[in-house]
Amino acid sequence: MNNPVIKFWLKLVILAAIVLLLQHLSKTLIIEKSLGKYDFFSHGIIFLLTGIGTTVFLKIRDKYPMYSGLIFGGVCLLKVIIVLILVFPMLSDSTTSDLVFVVQFLIIYVVYLFFEIFMILHFLKSSK
Repeated sequence: MNNPVIKFWLKLVILAAIVLLLQHLSKTLIIEKSLGKYDFFSHGIIFLLTGIGTTVFLKIRDKYPMYSGLIFGGVCLLKVIIVLILVFPMLSDSTTSDLVFVVQFLIIYVVYLFFEIFMILHFLKSSK
């Protein structure tokens, strides 16, 4: 199993399970509610965009190694735009608790972003 993409996806799935468990525990302990459809939807969006974005980065950086930073920046910008487009309808829904949802979403987004940056730096160091 030397394929870095497969290793990345395995680590991402483990991270997703841990984050989802922590999200569930924090929500049941603090708000005393279980996870709702928006929680799973937002978590799934961030999970898929992180996985797809890093996979695209890994595939493109081999062809254009001089532009690795620009590729990463472009992938992150595209990810932010897609997240805003998909999350905006959830925020406009009156059934969601806006502040709790936004804080929870930002925490999950930052966790995935740090993981993505860590993995990309690891891939860049190992490719040299």
